[in-house]
Amino acid sequence: MRMTGKKTEVELLERENLIVFKRHTEGKTLETIAKELGYSNASGVQKAYKRAMKRIEHPDREDYLKAHIDRLDALIETFTEPAIQGNPRAVGILLSTMQQQADLLGLKSPIRIEQEVTHNGPRSLDDEVTELARVIEYIEGVAANITTLPAKQIESEQTEVDTTSA
Repeated sequence: MRMTGKKTEVELLERENLIVFKRHTEGKTLETIAKELGYSNASGVQKAYKRAMKRIEHPDREDYLKAHIDRLDALIETFTEPAIQGNPRAVGILLSTMQQQADLLGLKSPIRIEQEVTHNGPRSLDDEVTELARVIEYIEGVAANITTLPAKQIESEQTEVDTTSA
């Protein structure tokens, strides 16, 4: 077994795995993990975390979701009583946490929009085709005017110059 500094490779791998566990499962910050594991600052923890994440397969989505929901549950439990007691900061944190949890769990119902189309009497397919042809003709006419607009504008401006110089 190869020695890396004072720790064996296995010890380093175990330490990196512990960092990932504390970060993902316990939801701890890099600073907190650094204090708990005796790092001088969060930078060393971040480097170890990145090494571990390159090595470790990405966690199963369901496991990660469950861990995240559990952390949100803990926050809700922590801030419910202070919010009930009227602490405005606790109310804000509680509502925000509950919103995140609802989003993750898909508790929002989709917005349903109902629209009713009415018209005067039944229309035949011929009437619909005629109306569509009129709309197309109108759009083509507008498009033709848009492409010729600059030329008309130039003529108009030229006429104004001729009139004012006379």
